[in-house]
Amino acid sequence: MDRKVDYFLEGLYGRFDTSIDRKSSIVELRGGLERNFPLGRSSSSWYLAGALGYADANLPAGMPNGIGDFGRPLLSAGIGIKGPSNHLGHFHVEAREEWWMGNEGIGGADVNNTQVLLGWSFGLNGEKEERTERHVHRTKLFEKGKKSLVLEGVNFITDSAQLTPESKEILDKVAESLKDWPEVDVEVAGYTDSVAGPEYNEGLSQHRAETVREYLVNKGVAASRLSAKGYGERHPIATNKTPEGRAQNRRVELRKTN
Repeated sequence: MDRKVDYFLEGLYGRFDTSIDRKSSIVELRGGLERNFPLGRSSSSWYLAGALGYADANLPAGMPNGIGDFGRPLLSAGIGIKGPSNHLGHFHVEAREEWWMGNEGIGGADVNNTQVLLGWSFGLNGEKEERTERHVHRTKLFEKGKKSLVLEGVNFITDSAQLTPESKEILDKVAESLKDWPEVDVEVAGYTDSVAGPEYNEGLSQHRAETVREYLVNKGVAASRLSAKGYGERHPIATNKTPEGRAQNRRVELRKTN
């Protein structure tokens, strides 16, 4: 399971014997959320589930005291285990407690029950497409034949290592791409223009490279895959004599190290 939260839609149908030995049936529809937690190092997980829905009880004719068909909204909570997923879905086992709310039918009596469910869940198309995109057609990280990538649009507040809000949006996408390629290790390389002194620029570029590395780690990229190095004003890619050239030289690059 690679998602922390799943949503689900569910329908249940059941038949049972009433106290007067006649067949009755219940139809339930519910929708809710599941919070997933890893189960050791396996691809299975355990989860907590909560849902809201509606229950419709169909009782046989001739029930005493005018008791007949009725429906109520319901609330449920459960705990369960999911097996590994494939393109068809996954099995799950769940213990669930259910409460019917309101006072419709059977004289307004409270209705609650405990259920133990064994079932199979089918993934929606959106989940299947997401898995295909992430695991089959992975986002290209480096162009063919190249081992470095300039992170266009990643900028900092002037004379600081503080990222601009727009830079964080770009780095979010970079983090996802890096997670798609767990076998690739990279160096985060920071550069400045030549406006200040070389020693100052190298220190500033080091702080900026470390800021980007820390941001990517916080977004789920393994720290062991990332290093940070500041190069100051070395290796310019444009002239430092114009504002446009200096803007190009103030940059962050990713460099493949394996």
